[in-house]
Amino acid sequence: MRRGPSSAPSEGIRLSGVRAVLGLVHLLAPGLASRHLVSQPFGRGSRVAVRALGVRQLAQALVTVGAPNTAVLSLGVGADAAHGASMLTLALFSRRWRRAALVEALIATAFASVGAAVAVRTSAPAARAMVSALSVGASRGLPSLNLSSGEPTDELGGRPLA
Repeated sequence: MRRGPSSAPSEGIRLSGVRAVLGLVHLLAPGLASRHLVSQPFGRGSRVAVRALGVRQLAQALVTVGAPNTAVLSLGVGADAAHGASMLTLALFSRRWRRAALVEALIATAFASVGAAVAVRTSAPAARAMVSALSVGASRGLPSLNLSSGEPTDELGGRPLA
């Protein structure tokens, strides 16, 4: 089902909810996935790193809930893309952490993809506002755009300007 631009902020909030749950799991149970993803239990340093990731996920979720707009969502996409790239790099160079890093890269890619889609839908109202502002300018004697032909027209009768 395709959703319109008006649902985009609520989608951003739902994305933040999923992110917050993941952040809480990382923060409160950093070794939860260790028995499935790595060959040995997490050491102290590994738990600290996973908890730091949890704090980042929670912070990003809180910021996005506070302002689920295009700019904030786009910054989140960048953070997720950077995290995914760093996890792919770790997977390339560490046999022990490869599976965990690939799972984290997959999660980061999913967050980045969904965040980008929501950011695009969130920007649609801004684009409509810009078109509306242009039409107000046209009503004040400025040239407008004939949407059927894409050519500028005058405000009287829609005659092409040339």
